[in-house]
Amino acid sequence: MKFITTLVAAVIYVLQATIQDYRIREREYSTPLSTMPGNVQALADEMFEEATRDKQLSADQAQQIEAGIWKMLGEGAVLQRNHELKKTREKISYLGQLLSWFMKAKGLSYAQIEEKYRNDFTDSEKELHRTIVESASRSNQDLVGKLWKAISKKFWGAQAKL
Repeated sequence: MKFITTLVAAVIYVLQATIQDYRIREREYSTPLSTMPGNVQALADEMFEEATRDKQLSADQAQQIEAGIWKMLGEGAVLQRNHELKKTREKISYLGQLLSWFMKAKGLSYAQIEEKYRNDFTDSEKELHRTIVESASRSNQDLVGKLWKAISKKFWGAQAKL
């Protein structure tokens, strides 16, 4: 009987922690990050206008300036996402922290994300960096699937399907 009581208490704790962690993650991480692309676009437009105002620039020069602005903002977006990820992890349950660490100890660096998308955007630096900003603004909605892949990779060395 004591075993069943302990098991029920453990299940209740896991459910409560999971629900609370989900709410914290939505409030502190997913929702604020979702506004990032629009904010970055507005800032990029403002920076480009300021950088090119009253200058006679060729199309190539303007394109280089715009790509440089987007690269800088893309780097900032990745740093901000990783900062928000760290702050959010400090607020979730110990169980949530353990699962977060198990799935990914820390957020990806800008270089890792750039490498991931580089081949898709060989012609447009601006679009590459815009995609990186959009990537930084998304949270992973398939946490159960990601957890399963992480567990199967760590224990069996392969990615088993759910």
